[in-house]
Amino acid sequence: MTTAVRQHNAGFLTLAIAATPDPDTDVEKHLSALCARLAVTRRRATTLTDIGLFLSRFPALIQFLTTGILSPDHLSMLARVVDGVRDEDAFPLSGDIIRTLIPRHDNQTLPGVGTLRNQIRAAIVARDALARPLDPGEHLDTRTAEQKAAAADSITRTVSATRADPDSVLAGTTTITATLPDHEAEEFTTVLDALCRTLDCSRADALLHMARGTAEVSVTLNLYRDPCSPVATTAGGTWLTPIATDQFMDRVSHLRILSADATETYTPPDRLVRFVKGRDGTCRYPGCDVPAEDCEVDHIHRFNHDDPASGGPTSTQNLHCLCTRHHQMKTMGWSEVTTGPDGTEVWTSIDDGHEYITVPTGPLARYARSTFTTRATRRFTTLRDHNRRRLAEQQLLRDILAEARTALDADTTEEVPF
Repeated sequence: MTTAVRQHNAGFLTLAIAATPDPDTDVEKHLSALCARLAVTRRRATTLTDIGLFLSRFPALIQFLTTGILSPDHLSMLARVVDGVRDEDAFPLSGDIIRTLIPRHDNQTLPGVGTLRNQIRAAIVARDALARPLDPGEHLDTRTAEQKAAAADSITRTVSATRADPDSVLAGTTTITATLPDHEAEEFTTVLDALCRTLDCSRADALLHMARGTAEVSVTLNLYRDPCSPVATTAGGTWLTPIATDQFMDRVSHLRILSADATETYTPPDRLVRFVKGRDGTCRYPGCDVPAEDCEVDHIHRFNHDDPASGGPTSTQNLHCLCTRHHQMKTMGWSEVTTGPDGTEVWTSIDDGHEYITVPTGPLARYARSTFTTRATRRFTTLRDHNRRRLAEQQLLRDILAEARTALDADTTEEVPF
């Protein structure tokens, strides 16, 4: 199957290269010709064309990709995220993409489309912030600041109500649709679902309780932020903009320093759960992109209830995130998992012995390994950064005092007129 899918991917890439139009070719004419000659849909013809044009801008990738490592979905994503990249950045960015795709371990699985997109996005922004690709669900907006401010409520945050056709089976009902930025939508649904659990009701009923003010609920929203990063991510995996990060940080009521940890009980406490989800980012099963927040925290090696000290500890090293489906598959014994100190996981198929390796992709992924060297390095860096800021503040204060003394001396030496 692996050989077949790589041949399929390589063939699709060859077809895309063959379907690459001349830049001056009429769009409609070219797509119509492809649809007719290849007996494909317009959407597939557009995908082939986009990939072909992408490779014509990034020729350094062609030889690397002809091995068939990327699926058509991965290639289509790559073709769109480079829309804003400058020509002079194409060659160095090709190196960034290749380095991202090269596995760090034998048999490491390819990241899902969404995960790979985030990694390529970071490489693009690091070279040119203006080339940042659109986020999923984000639309191009060419309006001026004044125009956006005037229409902010009606565009980025909208609520519409549509009555059902009187002759339909849904007669007498109204559909309410809300459009919100991703992080605000996550906040809203978190509160709504908390009400559902508290009142044991549907989302529609919970929404009515919110509107009527007939129920109260306490909700905790978790943010993850690397101390060295200017932006945070929500528990649902939404990366915030710097402005949104500042707005959310103003509302933070509790801070928790997360690190590798362990407990003697079977059920992991919240601090362990938060670290594991912030480290993994998604389900750790090969190729699965289900966000960690929607996953279950599973013991990699089974917890020994009779003798907890004998193995299967409840520790960040022995816990990982699995979606419900893949948790059940692991429990049924279809795969075996081993883990490394840096958070990598080796999945071995029981049927044929094939091995697949996954790596953590969450905002805390670089803290997956907890050794004395790592701890010493972190303390060294943190202390030096603290002292660097402290010295800069002291120098600023000395400069202010010196300027004030200079001004005071000038005032006292001035001759007083009589």
